[in-house]
Amino acid sequence: MGFTLFGIGLIGAAAFLLTNYLQVGGDVDNLQRFDIPGSGTMSLAESHEYTVYLEYPGAATSVHTPKVSVTITGQDGTVPLHRTAGTTYDVRRHNGASEYTFQVPRSGTYVVTTQGDSGAGIAIGRGILGSVTVMILGTLGIGAAGTILGGAAFLVVLFKRIASKKRPLEL
Repeated sequence: MGFTLFGIGLIGAAAFLLTNYLQVGGDVDNLQRFDIPGSGTMSLAESHEYTVYLEYPGAATSVHTPKVSVTITGQDGTVPLHRTAGTTYDVRRHNGASEYTFQVPRSGTYVVTTQGDSGAGIAIGRGILGSVTVMILGTLGIGAAGTILGGAAFLVVLFKRIASKKRPLEL
């Protein structure tokens, strides 16, 4: 029984990890991309935080960051960008590192303009850090629950067997 619960926990954790890895991959695939240098438009909704990722080969592990300028402009003017760092990804065909976060004052169409080293690009969308955090913590939680339940069941069976051996024989 204990090993069964442990196995179920392990299989559940693996299934959760795979499902969420595919979700994170979908989140990365769905980011809107712009070439550097270049410009384009995108629709953004107010009250959401967005992240600008710099994409180039090896971005998730590189210490050399291409020089890039990004401007996002809407009907109210230029949107302030706030420097950020720490979130990287190497998912499917995309390698990226977070550079900026921003919020727009109102929903609408915004113009994204990029300048800098060619060979790189930017990707904009809602941050992927939340999805990655859910993936990691959920996997660890399911694995831990399976281990704890499996261990508890193993100990209950073990103690019952020990207790049954100590009983005197009835004649």
